[in-house]
Amino acid sequence: MNGHTTGKGNVSESKVLAAYLQAGFIVSLPFGGGAPYDLVVDTGEQFLKVQVKTGRLRDGCILFPMQRFSGHTLKPRSYGENEIDVFAVYCPDNEQTYVLPKEQPAAKDSLGEGL
Repeated sequence: MNGHTTGKGNVSESKVLAAYLQAGFIVSLPFGGGAPYDLVVDTGEQFLKVQVKTGRLRDGCILFPMQRFSGHTLKPRSYGENEIDVFAVYCPDNEQTYVLPKEQPAAKDSLGEGL
């Protein structure tokens, strides 16, 4: 994977998209890049707004930013209450994809099931 942030993000989005499709979900992409989420996943019962992140494996934990960074400033901002439903994290270190509710606190064993 190249070292450029956009390149890493594109790889992570494609891996998460592929994982959802392989699991049998319908996935839609927001047009124009203005949405706070990267994918919309149709579970058959609801639509989930999915924010994709790239994780890093450190000391047995998958670390990822739960905030967003604007291109104009380096100051991180949290996602609003209704902007996303879940984080989907692709970790290139172990080539796994994880999905977590946005409310779930970061903890060593709180990643839940891989996709």
